[in-house]
Amino acid sequence: MHSTRQDPNLAALQAGAGLPGHILDVVVLTSDPGLLATLHQSAGPEHAIWHAPSADAAVDLLVGGRCSILVADLGALRGDAAALLDRLHAQFPELILMATGRREEEHSVAMLVSDQRIYRFLHKPVSPARANLFLSAATRRYNELRNAVPIDLITGKHIVPRSNTPAIVISLVVLLSLAAGGAFWRQSRKEPAVVAPPPRAVGSLTQEEQIADFLARGEMALATDRLVDPRGNNAVEYYRSVLALQPDNAGAHTGLERAGMKLEARVMEALQARDAARGATALATLQHAVPEYPRLDELRAELLTLSRSSRSPISIAPPPEPVKRPSERTAAPASTPAARSTTPQAVPPKPQVDTPTPDARAPATRAASPAAAPPVAAPAAAGAAAAAASDPSASELDAVARLRGRGVLLEPPGNNAYEQLIALRAKYPYSIGVRTEQQQLASAFLDRTRTALAAGDVATASAFLSRVDTLVPNMAATKSLQTQLATLQQQRIFESQIVQAKTLKRVREVPPVYPRDAERQNLSGWVDVEFTVAPDGSTQDLVVRGAEPQRTFDQAAIDAVKRWRFEPIMRDGAAVAQRAAVRIRFELK
Repeated sequence: MHSTRQDPNLAALQAGAGLPGHILDVVVLTSDPGLLATLHQSAGPEHAIWHAPSADAAVDLLVGGRCSILVADLGALRGDAAALLDRLHAQFPELILMATGRREEEHSVAMLVSDQRIYRFLHKPVSPARANLFLSAATRRYNELRNAVPIDLITGKHIVPRSNTPAIVISLVVLLSLAAGGAFWRQSRKEPAVVAPPPRAVGSLTQEEQIADFLARGEMALATDRLVDPRGNNAVEYYRSVLALQPDNAGAHTGLERAGMKLEARVMEALQARDAARGATALATLQHAVPEYPRLDELRAELLTLSRSSRSPISIAPPPEPVKRPSERTAAPASTPAARSTTPQAVPPKPQVDTPTPDARAPATRAASPAAAPPVAAPAAAGAAAAAASDPSASELDAVARLRGRGVLLEPPGNNAYEQLIALRAKYPYSIGVRTEQQQLASAFLDRTRTALAAGDVATASAFLSRVDTLVPNMAATKSLQTQLATLQQQRIFESQIVQAKTLKRVREVPPVYPRDAERQNLSGWVDVEFTVAPDGSTQDLVVRGAEPQRTFDQAAIDAVKRWRFEPIMRDGAAVAQRAAVRIRFELK
């Protein structure tokens, strides 16, 4: 949503909202670009058009103070348009509400139009001239409501006797004049008020500022666990908005990966609770939010296994059932008690047990010899027992969680969260609780890696990042941080490979200017300067590494080396940058 006006005095003009001719915000709720263009064309200088592509966006603008005029396109509203507009009228009573749509849509809001909750209905298609008339009428109506005289004052004019009217009018004029004079005198003695700069219009943000704003909102939503809800104010939508502006933004990809990890944790909790229905819902949410999440197939397989082992299976893309030929379908007699006890567990109960039906797929030979029939409930019970035996105790997982919460991730050796979790994984390779803790520990490792990279600590970043793949492999966030780490490592190598400037061929050398103060005091000394020879031969990133005496000749040395030029340094047929150092001496002759 954005405004068509970029007036820096917009906030100051809005301060005089009670006067005719002030700037009125017109929120246009529509997905019709033709209607929006027509309103742009017909709006006057007193209108600021704000586009809201959805009802949620319109409410955000109204709550933010853009509540002068609302033009609601019924074609952009879903559900009961009349109920929505009625709620908006009740919530924003000062709002001038207008609706637009086709003639056959007018009947849905006819009641609101008749009792003036909707001020006007504008039929489509809309011409600029007609739109201008409607906007002008809405503007007049808004000003009338803002400047309306209360009813009790109007009634009082008729109650006062006619003979005393002139005296009362004169007295009121005198009193108002005295009050105005006193107010002017008090105001002149006050300090002038500081006028705050007007807030920046949304449409004036650059792409970089929009990206930074979306990333900040996404981080806040992620921290408060607003992953996919509410609509329009959640982490996934904010990061998707960044990728729409900049598809290769590493921060947005990392944010989506972190949101996916939190959504995966919900799936893992459902699996651990053996709640197949909740797990299916959580998996669908994860797949919709992060379709490229790397562990979707693995989670789907685990959920299918849980679903098939339960008595009330859920549908998650089940495989097609094989079609039996008529000759293979035989009825299972129900005369044997053993057959009666096993049949309900093998297949769903039939309406008539004693009557053979085409759905009775158990072979007759199997019913005739119940001792040879394999038990059906045993695999499910065995699976549940194996799952229970494959989970560590709560105290074992709590120990790892406590270490992680205290930040004891890799140190000291033998008593840290990482080593204890790896030991639990080796002991319980199929534990869902261990997998959930792996996700959380991997997230903590990624956060530590980002902090270390921001501080330029290559060793710490490498130590944490190298262990993330062991916990959760093939994460997009890991690959992004690996790229950043490689860049930082190359920078450190570049900074450590310093050559002496005298070994490089100088094209131009400018001698330093001897400082006058040092010359008057008969001082001499030296300055060690470190710099980068750029691919074009110029000098960049100059730093003083040492000097004697300190801060006496530093600036003179820097000014001289800035003007030096070198022949480009070639490696593998291409010009490259090179770090170099030189000591400049200052001596009086």
